[in-house]
Amino acid sequence: GRMAARSAAIANRDARSALPAAASPPASVFHRAGLQVRGFWPVAVPAQSAGLSVGARFADALEQLGGLYSAFGQFLGWRADLLPADYLNCLRRRRWDAPTVPRAEFARRLGSELGHRGELLTGQLEPEPCWSTLSRCAYRTRYQDRTVVVQLARDPVSDACFADFEKGLGLLKEEATRQATAPQVLAQFRQWVRLADSPARERSVLETLSGDRQESLVEYPVLFPELSTDNFLCWSWVDGEPVSSLLARGGVEAVEKIAEAVLDQLCLRSVVDGELDLETMVLTSAGRLALRRANRLVAVPPALGRAALKYVSAVLAEDSPLSAPLLLKLAGSDASIELRARLGDQLSSLEPELKGKLRFPRSVSAFEANWRALARLDVPRPLFLDCLHRNLVAVGQWNAQADSSRDCLLGGQWPVLGRLLRARLRGLSSGEAANQWFVGSGLLFFESLRQMNRLAEEFRDNDLSVGVDPPAPAEDQSRNANRTVRLGILSGMLFVVFLVCLRIAASVPEPLATALAVVALVSAAALFVVVSRLG
Repeated sequence: GRMAARSAAIANRDARSALPAAASPPASVFHRAGLQVRGFWPVAVPAQSAGLSVGARFADALEQLGGLYSAFGQFLGWRADLLPADYLNCLRRRRWDAPTVPRAEFARRLGSELGHRGELLTGQLEPEPCWSTLSRCAYRTRYQDRTVVVQLARDPVSDACFADFEKGLGLLKEEATRQATAPQVLAQFRQWVRLADSPARERSVLETLSGDRQESLVEYPVLFPELSTDNFLCWSWVDGEPVSSLLARGGVEAVEKIAEAVLDQLCLRSVVDGELDLETMVLTSAGRLALRRANRLVAVPPALGRAALKYVSAVLAEDSPLSAPLLLKLAGSDASIELRARLGDQLSSLEPELKGKLRFPRSVSAFEANWRALARLDVPRPLFLDCLHRNLVAVGQWNAQADSSRDCLLGGQWPVLGRLLRARLRGLSSGEAANQWFVGSGLLFFESLRQMNRLAEEFRDNDLSVGVDPPAPAEDQSRNANRTVRLGILSGMLFVVFLVCLRIAASVPEPLATALAVVALVSAAALFVVVSRLG
């Protein structure tokens, strides 16, 4: 009886985890793959691997080892700052799926956590999961006459498993993998894996992203609160054509949607997708890009949000003198003159990576060059910055495969900026913001009146010092006086227009509110110009 209970416990643990015991130790797998391994005796490349490149053998070894090794292969898939093109191409062709949670175990846990609702969901669970990753496993089912996804969070990877994984990678001494297996990269990989440890964090992020669906170019999963627990999350299944099939047919429109999504996340949501998996993205019947899951979103620090936006804009505008210090700022460096000079030297000495017959757009080539040059400086880089460049390089790859004559990143910038401006204008025309502007402008107006009254009293009491200037001709004095009067009247009219438009915009519906907000901004800019000329 004890042995049976222990066997059941082990089976349940393996079902919750995506890290089953490895069939072969890393040293044996690396030896069979013909990779150089730390030791005294060189190992010949096996005959079955002799025709494969080193990059292909490296990808095969990670795939065979599975678990954290497979996740590491996914993490490295677009890392042009760490690996040469041959390795990246081989890693990108793999599907890094993890072992599934058996349907029976999934249904048992679902029923135990959700009670009656869980039993309703388990009755129509599909036979196979719709995805299974290192941190999540999900099945489709039916709820209230609609298809939904029920996702289970696996047990977090233990520190001991990470230690064994890093020890296994330490056996490699391939020169091409030296930078990819450096301690700072492994620490960043651990941070990347840990992003998906907490279902509560994922739930909070999804609730925030789905709160303003109209302003976003991307549709995110919308949770069912009554079906979400500490370990399970549930949302509607999104119907649409997978982006992977669109790209396989050479559709550049799909690449444009992905480019818009990457910029939308950065500029409007202050997040970066840490996976950017084509299998998770679909194009809906309404023509919008939708994510079927979003397990690994990296937050952009609020203090760096504006700098990130400026950096992307500077690169797209081909403004290298501006983009270099912004890149160093995003990396957390002081952007000193010496460091900027070193970055410039690295950029000038970079040799372009051979892409075969592909021709990357100029903007993506600039992002990749900046990324590779920054990696050579050996400065610490935050995870969001590397994930951002990873996504931009991925967009460039798909862009070059579909249509190298069009720059999808450059084209995707304008829809995102348009939505950003509309969001800012809508925030300006909201009731609370308009009241604050109105009260502040009124206080400024009354303070101006008070100052004018003080000056009049000082004139009356001869309290002002008098300066002597050379007398101007009478005609010039008359012209200046008339000009001052006209500008004074015009500034008063503009001030009134600004206050009235701002006040009315808070109480009228769209699109009139947006139009009045625009008029208020224009009148404020004109008022600034007129007042500056009064002097």
